[in-house]
Amino acid sequence: MPLTKAQLRDAVGVKAKDDYTLEIKIVRARPTFLQLMALWCTYPVREDIIKAYGDQWTEPPHYIGNGPFILTEWVHQDHMTFKTNENYWSTKPKLSEIQYKMITDQNAELAAYKNNELDLVRVPTGSEKTIMDDPVLSKEIVRYAELITFAFQFNVSKPPYDNKLLRQAIATAIDRVSFVDKVRNGVGKPAYSWIPPGMPGYDADLGLQYKFDKVKAKQLLSQAGYSDVSKLPEIKFQYSDTAGNRLIAQFLQGQMQDNLGITITLEPMETKAFQQLVNSEQHTWAWFGWGADYPDPDNWLPELFGTDAGNNHTMYSNPDFDELADEALSELDNTKRLQLWAEAQEMVIEDCPIATMFYRERFWLAKPNIKNLKTTGMDGQIPGDLFLFETYLSE
Repeated sequence: MPLTKAQLRDAVGVKAKDDYTLEIKIVRARPTFLQLMALWCTYPVREDIIKAYGDQWTEPPHYIGNGPFILTEWVHQDHMTFKTNENYWSTKPKLSEIQYKMITDQNAELAAYKNNELDLVRVPTGSEKTIMDDPVLSKEIVRYAELITFAFQFNVSKPPYDNKLLRQAIATAIDRVSFVDKVRNGVGKPAYSWIPPGMPGYDADLGLQYKFDKVKAKQLLSQAGYSDVSKLPEIKFQYSDTAGNRLIAQFLQGQMQDNLGITITLEPMETKAFQQLVNSEQHTWAWFGWGADYPDPDNWLPELFGTDAGNNHTMYSNPDFDELADEALSELDNTKRLQLWAEAQEMVIEDCPIATMFYRERFWLAKPNIKNLKTTGMDGQIPGDLFLFETYLSE
């Protein structure tokens, strides 16, 4: 007999015991469970509101939230207005109203900022150094680290990328400092390890063996069996064909030619086609990034480097890593847990299925009268949005 909806619901292990208590039963210990419960997909919603208003349930005044501000106006593709939630359970916000403008043209956004029409804006890509050199705007820069790392990923199941020494040679032949300066316009920090600064598990000393060293890179290439680079099969690099990615690909092409004598064939692709190629593990060498869903190593390691993990597109597989990850995922002693993750990350960096490149930074402008803007590496679309209830404008 098939199970009824009620039986299936009861089997989930989630129960509202009363109006204020939610009981969730899990199959094994998970020290980051509360962090998982803080993700957007677990936010409570009012079933009666959704039933009453259908697709319009997110439109004001129907939308119901429990944050410090209430969505009072939404002019699609133009702006959203938020006002103080008088029923907010914690400290009342210092701002009475916030308006988010929806502007897709970053240059138009900057122009509005200069004209005092906006208080907080993105710095247009490519204009970072100009802003840094501006005597007025340079004093209004809001710059801080995000929990985001970008890297080159190898498909270690495809020759010659199944050769660890070759991967290490490539990683050592890339000048990350030059990359941040020339490709990123000085915004970002060179990355040698995977977990970014500002997060548990970051290790400033990990991966320094991959600091740019042309001589060492050539030695590693020779140890890999390719002292004669003509013996290498055709080296291809795939990427989504955007202006930014073209610069990255061209930089990589130059680095490989200048530092290892390797000629790379660039393969630009339409974005969806590129994503399908990577998701089906048919790529050979590609660009990718990862951002924190929550600030913990178990969001950065097992799902990307565990054998057959859902986001493992390098095809990396190491039973020792899998064992460490399995133990760390349920270890309740936090000191021991972080040590297990440290050993796991060290293993990945040594095996080099990826060549880490840079940690991304936010680069915005804020008017001087914005006070107490508290930014974090986990901010959403707006800098400091997790603590906007503490932000205020001076006279």
